[in-house]
Amino acid sequence: MEIHTEVTEDKQGRGWCEKLFLTLFGLAFVTAGCFFTYKIFNEVFENAHTRAWTKTECEGISSAVEKNNDGYYFDVLYQYHFRSREFEGKEYSLNYKGSDDYGEAQRLTFLYPPGSVTLCYVNQKSP
Repeated sequence: MEIHTEVTEDKQGRGWCEKLFLTLFGLAFVTAGCFFTYKIFNEVFENAHTRAWTKTECEGISSAVEKNNDGYYFDVLYQYHFRSREFEGKEYSLNYKGSDDYGEAQRLTFLYPPGSVTLCYVNQKSP
């Protein structure tokens, strides 16, 4: 007994479309996975170099809450000594961009008022 199956054009076309859809769908997930892996490793390596920065005392000169288009941010000015020279800085933290919450920025002004002394980390290449 011999069995013949005939593949119609409809089934061939649908199989091709399904394969294309699954390939594109899978490719989207692979691309997203690669993108997020890149972002994570980029941030890790970007922040890893800060471990070698020199720790030094810094004194607050001014601190205030400011508003911009993105919300509220902690605006700070401090001074520190490095290699027998005096410097001023304005950066609170590497990735700090502020917040929608006014209270969060205000809390930082209470933690670091003018005259307060705390530790800062100095990039030796760009003090």
